[in-house]
Amino acid sequence: MAAKDTASKTWLIESAEEFKAFRDEVNSGTTFEEEGWTVSLGADIDLAGEENFGTIGIDEDLSFRGTFDGNGKTISNLKITSTENNVGLFGYIAGATIRNFTLENADVTGEKCTAAVVGNANSGTIENVTVQGVVNVSGTDSVGAVAGQGYVILTHITVDVSNDSFVKGTERYVGGVMGNCFPGEKTMSDITSDINVIGESFDIVAVGGIFGHVGENNTLENITCNAAYIEGKEIKIQDIANLNGLWGDKADSNVSESNCTDNLGEIRYSYYAGNDPETPLIYHGAYQVRNNRDVTLGNTVFSASNVIVGTARGMEYGGDSSAAAEGETGKLTLGAGSEITAENVWVGGDQTGEGKASAGADRNFHLIVDGGKLTSTDEIINVRFDGDMEVKNGGTVDTNCLKVNTSLDVTGEGTEVTVENTLTLEGGETEETAAVLNIADGAVVNVPGWAQEAWHGNLDIGNDTEYAAVNVSGAVLQAKNVNIEAKGKVTLNNGTLEATAAVNNGEFYAAGSKIEADSISGSGTFTIGSGNSELQIGNLQQDIRVNENTDKAVALTGNVGTGSTIRVYGEAVLNDFSVNGDYEGQTVSATGQVLVYGDTVISGDSKMALNYFQSTASVTIESGVSIRTANINIYDMEADSDFVLAGSMEAATLIIYNNYYNVASGSEMIVAEGGMLNGTTQNGNGRFDIQTGCMTVYGYVNSTWCSGGGTAYIGNSGYDAILTVDGTYASDDSNN
Repeated sequence: MAAKDTASKTWLIESAEEFKAFRDEVNSGTTFEEEGWTVSLGADIDLAGEENFGTIGIDEDLSFRGTFDGNGKTISNLKITSTENNVGLFGYIAGATIRNFTLENADVTGEKCTAAVVGNANSGTIENVTVQGVVNVSGTDSVGAVAGQGYVILTHITVDVSNDSFVKGTERYVGGVMGNCFPGEKTMSDITSDINVIGESFDIVAVGGIFGHVGENNTLENITCNAAYIEGKEIKIQDIANLNGLWGDKADSNVSESNCTDNLGEIRYSYYAGNDPETPLIYHGAYQVRNNRDVTLGNTVFSASNVIVGTARGMEYGGDSSAAAEGETGKLTLGAGSEITAENVWVGGDQTGEGKASAGADRNFHLIVDGGKLTSTDEIINVRFDGDMEVKNGGTVDTNCLKVNTSLDVTGEGTEVTVENTLTLEGGETEETAAVLNIADGAVVNVPGWAQEAWHGNLDIGNDTEYAAVNVSGAVLQAKNVNIEAKGKVTLNNGTLEATAAVNNGEFYAAGSKIEADSISGSGTFTIGSGNSELQIGNLQQDIRVNENTDKAVALTGNVGTGSTIRVYGEAVLNDFSVNGDYEGQTVSATGQVLVYGDTVISGDSKMALNYFQSTASVTIESGVSIRTANINIYDMEADSDFVLAGSMEAATLIIYNNYYNVASGSEMIVAEGGMLNGTTQNGNGRFDIQTGCMTVYGYVNSTWCSGGGTAYIGNSGYDAILTVDGTYASDDSNN
């Protein structure tokens, strides 16, 4: 029987059945106020047998107004499921005192004003109460673990729960201890809570580790938040500022605080980028598109900690990092007027182990900057696994680092990608799974680096095992340092490469393009294809093959400083093309060579200083061209192939020979009228050796020593010709 004493106005409750009787009496209209009753516990109360306990007090008329003293006892295993307001162990109190007990394990669901202890604390005091165990509280507006809302005083409150416990609300105010603390001259003191707090709705206003909202004229003393996280899910962007450890927000003035400590572990948030819940969502600090969503943003401007298209599983990017479902897709398009600023960007699925790239048809996640702007302010943009990225139609991307394991397409006038530090392309271990950067149709990719730090500004293409390719077509690629590794390849078609230094250990091909570099070196292949190309290379330490394996014409202009070899094949014109090698006017070395294997014309203001010039095909050196070389070697020329000199050449040694050649074939070296061949060098060792070949002079030839078994013709009807031999002239057959 219940120890209810009307004389002393006390009620000592010692069982769950007696506790239910107390509930029913309050809900029938007994407020326990006028009589000044104290209801207390004489034993622990276990409500595990109650599927839905309900509440003690329903509304203002049916409320508890007396004193409830738990006498240090424990009420355990409370479960309430309701679709009403004012939900909790005590649903509604007015002027009551609730004190001295522990609530252990509670699962409470309601609407507005929902809490584990008191849903609507209209007025009164809650003191010396502990909430512990596994506690889950869910409601709409004004939700907390201890109190939903009210003018109540809270003192000596401890919420010490399991790691997976939470308080969650879907409207306005959510707090770890109290949702909405009304204005009033009240002191909230000695409160500690570690419960996680979630506000989940476009209608959420404030989420706090202790209070959702604190009204004016209240005093807060000795309060500590130890929650692992608080989270605003699917909220308005402007409410992110109202996610805080101690309180979501508080009145602008007249709230006094002392000894308040915020030990919150993490603030998570997801928010709508626009002003309505139909716009895309930022999730756990990340703007994430997955679960087969196809999102297009127009005239939308916002910031996020990270942007994820797909799932960055195993990475510190936030967002929903669960594994992508089979066939799951996601696509984000930034249209004109849209601007996203994020610390990091991730495009792709959730693989974290072997393999980096998949074939294009298999990629599921796509980031498209279509006239919009994407800025990564902190670290890196990752395009990986089954993701790819496209920038077009005047879109811009600006980032510190960019890593591509699949593909990045940059196209269109006004489209620009700027990578301040390092752009890395590393694909799979087959050419089919190479990482690919395509730049086309007037677009620009720039990797400028920082002026004060020479090791930044790197474009790294492939490595020893992973394939990568860069294709530039009618566009511009700029980088401080270009590193083409063994499995890397760069192709320019009517494109431009501007670099400070390039190291090519892979493949470099350019056709109809412009290359500007202070230096190019490495052990890879460097080929110039058909079309009009311009080379401006300060120091070339790598062989170039011009127009090899093609029958199309090539035209080359520019200025190259080289200690390497330029091989010219096919139908070539070198116009206004200067080569500055290691010529010293004395001996032949292995550096600074031009070797001609196909019909070639050297014209315009071309100037070459070489150690070696060799031809096995028809060559015309037009008037105005100047070539200074330690050696000229003309050999194995095909029938009717002529080496015609109308410009000027200076050589320490000239050798003309052909083992399969006779004079009647018509192949010869011709010094045309106005042409000059000077073999007298600074040390007097100039030598012309016409071995089995033929030289015809209509211009000027000067040599210290001219010998051999070939034929020399000097002059012809109507030409003034000069052959000067300052020393010995010895030829088996000559015509003077």
